[in-house]
Amino acid sequence: MNKPQKLHPIFILFDVPKHFVSLLPVFIFLWVQIEDWLITLGICFIVFLCLLVYSVFEWIRSIYFIDHGEFCLQKGGIFHKKVFIPLEQIQAVEIEQKLWHRLFDVVEVHIETASGNDSEAVLKAVKKTDALSLQKFLLREENKVDLGSSLEKNQNDTSIFYRVTWKTLIQAGMTSGKIVYTLSLPVLFGLKLLEYIDEASQFIDVDAFIEKQHFEMSMLMHLFWIIPSFLIVAWLISIVWTVIEFAYFKVRRDEKRLYVEYGFFHLRKLTIPIKRIQMVNVEENWLRQPLGWALVKLEIAGYGENNDEESKEKKKIVLFPLVSKREIPSLLQHILPEYVAYTDIALRPTPIKSKVYRLIPQLIGLIIVQCIFFYLSPTWSWIGIPVILILMVYQWLRYQDEGWGLAKDGIVLRNRVLVRNTFYVPQRSMQSRTCLQSRRMKRAQLARFRTFISSGRKIRSGYIAEMDVEQILDWIKMKSMS
Repeated sequence: MNKPQKLHPIFILFDVPKHFVSLLPVFIFLWVQIEDWLITLGICFIVFLCLLVYSVFEWIRSIYFIDHGEFCLQKGGIFHKKVFIPLEQIQAVEIEQKLWHRLFDVVEVHIETASGNDSEAVLKAVKKTDALSLQKFLLREENKVDLGSSLEKNQNDTSIFYRVTWKTLIQAGMTSGKIVYTLSLPVLFGLKLLEYIDEASQFIDVDAFIEKQHFEMSMLMHLFWIIPSFLIVAWLISIVWTVIEFAYFKVRRDEKRLYVEYGFFHLRKLTIPIKRIQMVNVEENWLRQPLGWALVKLEIAGYGENNDEESKEKKKIVLFPLVSKREIPSLLQHILPEYVAYTDIALRPTPIKSKVYRLIPQLIGLIIVQCIFFYLSPTWSWIGIPVILILMVYQWLRYQDEGWGLAKDGIVLRNRVLVRNTFYVPQRSMQSRTCLQSRRMKRAQLARFRTFISSGRKIRSGYIAEMDVEQILDWIKMKSMS
């Protein structure tokens, strides 16, 4: 490892399009301003050649090696940048293989420390064998197994604590709730179709057309099969989406780290230090909860204070894409025994007065809005009645699902926004604790407990008794002093 290593030459092919796409607005501006398209193409070709030369120069200067207990990375085309990371500070080495990486059998390596920022060093294109050797050396593992290679069949499979079957993946897709996202496509298509119909109505006699062709009846008959067809297609897309995302999902663990691997086209191999795990989140959506299934996630500290999608994705790692709630304690016993005690806690429900506090004021407000709506538009005022009923059922479900409990070294909180979440939060992860209470809550002797954990996530309880919040705060203070 002391000998300087270069990135794979395919790095050039990956780097040029990235720079070219960043300059795309400039090319579009030139295309609009310059009438002669040959001149525009000539400028684009010259820029492409310059980017190619720059990428080649950047590849030549990009090397990595290990020297005197430090990982060293040198990179840069015009400005030369040197990164030095002590080996003892390296917390995780993640291997990522996107679809275009697989075509050339290369991977992308992310090297991270406990600084809480983004990856300190990124190797854009490295041979898979070299990346695995580097990961093994940096994490000081003597018996690293390549979970993604064809040699896995010859390895001792006992190191893999959890593996998702294809049947489980299909069930996860059927109950994932991603149908909401996939339905956006037909909705957008329908809106566009309505625009065309509206434009066409300016050129034809719509009333005569409807009377002659019985347009309303035929359209109604079409809706009976168009809407179910859209729902079925969206549901199938959500199943395929989940299967592709979590294909070949495997989890294993050693003394200090978890190793998670998944992905069909976009392969990800995550290395998660145990001490960076801040919380376990058991998530049950409206489809999985009646079936006794759940999705289990880990909240990871680090990755800076950015709120972009990439940072949020890195902070939330899926541990079990789909698992029966009854199996969670036994699985955690093998993978995360530190959190098994949380599963045995009997949660205390919120007091009955919190139901009154939650339902009555909202019901009064909705009735007032319904009366105003009835006064303004009596014809369509009936729409507000099912809306009121749905909102009341939603608030009742929130009351039913909320609960809390104290474990040996942490707290268990359960609440619902759209899905039901159960949080296993160790006391060591809590950065601040707050008692939330308004004047109306104080009169009802209710309060809410809120804590921020190291990853920046905010966790809140439901409306619980004021004395219970004081008990939680006193317990945390006692644990902090011990």
